[in-house]
Amino acid sequence: MVRKRKKRAWQVNCVICDDDPLFAMQLEERIKDQCVLNDWEYHCRQIDAQTLLELDFSTVDVLFLDIEMPEINGLEAAKQIRQRYADLLLVFVTGFIDYAPSGYKVNAFRYLLKSKLDEELPECLMNIQEKLYSNQESIWVKTIDGEKCVRLKSIVYLEGTSKKHTLFYLYEFGKTVHIECLGLLSFYEKQLQDKGFLKIQKSYLVNMEYIRKMANYHAVLKTKEELKTSISDFQEKRQLFLSWKEKHL
Repeated sequence: MVRKRKKRAWQVNCVICDDDPLFAMQLEERIKDQCVLNDWEYHCRQIDAQTLLELDFSTVDVLFLDIEMPEINGLEAAKQIRQRYADLLLVFVTGFIDYAPSGYKVNAFRYLLKSKLDEELPECLMNIQEKLYSNQESIWVKTIDGEKCVRLKSIVYLEGTSKKHTLFYLYEFGKTVHIECLGLLSFYEKQLQDKGFLKIQKSYLVNMEYIRKMANYHAVLKTKEELKTSISDFQEKRQLFLSWKEKHL
C-alpha cells in the first residue's frame, strides 16, 4: 500500500556548498549527528562553488548553500538552480541575517546562522522532514534486512527476478543503485499502477518520469540506460507514455 512516510523511516539527500571546508565538514557532522539521533537515513555530499551549477539536483532534497563565496554569489546561483529544480529546498548558511529579504526571490526554505548552528540546525532538520513528507508518497518494501520505505520519486524502475524477488533501481547522486526486495513484481505493480509507472514488458515496471523516449522497442531512460520493451504491444505502451508525458511534463 502506498502511504505517507513515517518518521522512523525518513531519509534525506543533501548537498553542502560552502567555501570554508572546515565549516562544511562541521555542518555535515552536525547533520549526521542529528540523523543518527533520530534514526534517520541520510546521504550527504560536499561540493565546491565550481561544481554548484553543474550538479544534477534531481534527487537531492536539500541544498545548504553559503551566500558569500569568492567564486560565486550564492543568491545569484540559487536563482539559476531554482529555475531548473522547483522543489529543491534551499537552506542559506550565512554569518549575517541581513540577506533574509533577498531569499524570498528564490523561495528560500530557511536561513542558518553559522554562529548559531548547534541551536538552529535541529529545528531546521525537523522542518525539512515535515516539508519533504507532508505531501510526498512513498512505498514500504520488505528486504532481507527488514522493512524499508522508499520514495516514489527516487525509483527509476523495478525488475522482477526468477527468485520471486523484485529489484528496485534507485537514482541517487548521479548514479543508479539497487536494493533487492521480497515479493513478485506483480505485487508492486498493483500498488504503483496509478502512480506514474508503466510496465513495458513482463520483467520491467518503469517510472515514466525517468523515460526520455520510447523507440525501436526500447525505453531510453534519463539515466542513460536502455530497457527492452514488449514487441507485441509496443505502440500501445508508447502511446500510454506519450499521453502521460503530455499531462505531466
